[in-house]
Amino acid sequence: MYCYYTDHHCCSNELELAKLSLEHKNKPFNPKLGMALLTCHRVEYYPSEELSSVNLKELPSSHRYISDSLEAKRRLLRIATGLESKILGEKAIYFQVEGAINSFLSAFPKKNGFTAILAYAKSIRENFNFYAPAHGGLIYDYISQGESDIAILIGAGMLNQSIVRSNSRNKKYSKILLVTRDTKRAKKRLRGYLEGVEILKPDMLRDCNLSQKFDLIIATDNIESSYEMQIKNLETSKLCNYVVDISSCPLTSLNSSSEMYYSLYTRNTEILVKKSNLFLRKKIAIINSYINKLEL
Repeated sequence: MYCYYTDHHCCSNELELAKLSLEHKNKPFNPKLGMALLTCHRVEYYPSEELSSVNLKELPSSHRYISDSLEAKRRLLRIATGLESKILGEKAIYFQVEGAINSFLSAFPKKNGFTAILAYAKSIRENFNFYAPAHGGLIYDYISQGESDIAILIGAGMLNQSIVRSNSRNKKYSKILLVTRDTKRAKKRLRGYLEGVEILKPDMLRDCNLSQKFDLIIATDNIESSYEMQIKNLETSKLCNYVVDISSCPLTSLNSSSEMYYSLYTRNTEILVKKSNLFLRKKIAIINSYINKLEL
């Protein structure tokens, strides 16, 4: 096992890295060639065959190579644990690694060493309490100072689910419009938190008559051009208060210096990330020492 990767540690332009990851996601990858781990802050390949088997030509010159099998496994474990994330201990990366491993195991079911990596990652998180505050919760705190009574959430992934759950406790918004292609799945995942929440398909968004100020929170990628236009119309509406765009490649085009605008690449994001990382950073050395003693 070996690894070719580029991530936010070795790529200075995080937006370009996100665009690169999106390009790779849109290209079919055969799990028989190895494992691909593609997130907004990383493009990683763990090939099962020779270098020529995997298209690595598009990786930037700053990409890195790990030739030692044990070190490659340790890297994957650190990633699943949240040690390599921009937001230390964030939960989403565990499930992203799990998805990449499951895809690989569909072609190589006997490679059960990968499932051991997931088990170790879960154990380390629990034993060292290595969990970041929910990013959705951080954003909820950030926008709670606003006056909006309505929130429009684009996408029903983990971040917007977290915001719905936060609102069920704190009641900032009297109404939430959650826009997603898979309404049934969203209702199932948010069962028990749907008071004041209306779940809509994208084509229903144009029929919403909004007469009050609202916050717009976007957490999705790969949307159709017609849907994108509706979102941009919301963004430029006079009723739109805060715009939070957590898409890896932001759809919105507002001035990033505005305190009312938040994306993965604005200064207010850096402040929230530093706040989130402050406590967990102290645990990195001891967890790395523990990982280096494991026989993977």
